[in-house]
Amino acid sequence: MHEKNLHDTWVDAGPICGAPDGEYSKPFSYLMYYEDEFKSLRDAPLTIVEIGVFRGQFLETLGRYFPNASILGIDSQPERATFQGKNIALAYGEQGDREGLDAVFRTHVPQRADIIIDDASHVGELTKSCYDVAIQWLKPGGRYYIEDWGTGYWQDWPDGASIQAPMFEGKTPSGFASRLISHSAGMIGVIKELVDHVGAAESLDTPTIASMSVIPGVVRLLKAG
Repeated sequence: MHEKNLHDTWVDAGPICGAPDGEYSKPFSYLMYYEDEFKSLRDAPLTIVEIGVFRGQFLETLGRYFPNASILGIDSQPERATFQGKNIALAYGEQGDREGLDAVFRTHVPQRADIIIDDASHVGELTKSCYDVAIQWLKPGGRYYIEDWGTGYWQDWPDGASIQAPMFEGKTPSGFASRLISHSAGMIGVIKELVDHVGAAESLDTPTIASMSVIPGVVRLLKAG
């Protein structure tokens, strides 16, 4: 029986990675969410990829929490990360470099991943570029998490903007409003575009996403089988 939950494992990993005492670079609410998501998988021989690792604290946490898993971290500044887990590997990769990112997966995850977590730039264009590559390296039934999608609501974020009230535009032949124009800045636009993958699955030749769940800060995509 495992003694520590994901949050407590995160706290233990902090000093190894040089994190200031009490700092939550991964919000507390995310850690509680992931505990519910992961607790039934703890002993499984998973392959897990985190894109964007910062100091490496979540890498170390995952390595401890999943003792039988293989963990890969991908970051554009891998020298920042510190970890001790023997089931962890780290590779250089740019989120927006499609060919380079594909090569990293091909080298380190040839059998594809069970879980992919995007905690990199939180910029819509780069997140979408990363998704287009990484989702192909996720196993059918695998889970793809996108963190911090709410940056699209931040006015001071590179591709964010303050939210405005949605507006209807145009009329159908029957006289109803034809389009609802709502906030789509940066990451918000990416998440809403992914909704199309779920909603229009019957119209797609090869649907990619079986289901999608959204909470403040984290989106989970379940890959179609």
